[in-house]
Amino acid sequence: MGDGANARQVEGIEAADAAVSGNPVAVGGRANANEPTAVSNGDAVYDWRDLQGRTVGVNNFPAVVSGANHGPKTITLSSTTQTDVVAAPGAGQSVYVTGISASNTSSTFARLDLKDGTTVRVSMGLAADGGGFVMEFNPPWKITANTAFTSQLSATVTDVRVNAHFFTAP
Repeated sequence: MGDGANARQVEGIEAADAAVSGNPVAVGGRANANEPTAVSNGDAVYDWRDLQGRTVGVNNFPAVVSGANHGPKTITLSSTTQTDVVAAPGAGQSVYVTGISASNTSSTFARLDLKDGTTVRVSMGLAADGGGFVMEFNPPWKITANTAFTSQLSATVTDVRVNAHFFTAP
């Protein structure tokens, strides 16, 4: 604020790993090996950094309740009919799959195809009597905009459970 001789400048003179003196303007966070103490709603806080200066974050917080826009979701398959795991989310929106697990309780081997609409992207064999798999996607698997995330079995079975972790976003 001000101008000329009265202008105020923001400066920092401390190098990384140097003792801080005076009143430098710090851009960064506060190192702490433990979780910071909670503050009151609306209070200012420091970014939390570990002792090496890396930013500490908490994924998926605050938690979102499962629903049409967010998993987890379980479907049961028993036929070779293509089935929506997650319906098309609407114009400009995509399904982002973050994880899948599947289990076959049937006495029949079956292949499970996971699809972006009608296009097979992942195929996994499910052994009879408990065969299954768990797969995480990091980064999330983005399904084509306004397209259902679908699945299809290669054989008719008694019961295959597919569990999807997902969210929808542009």
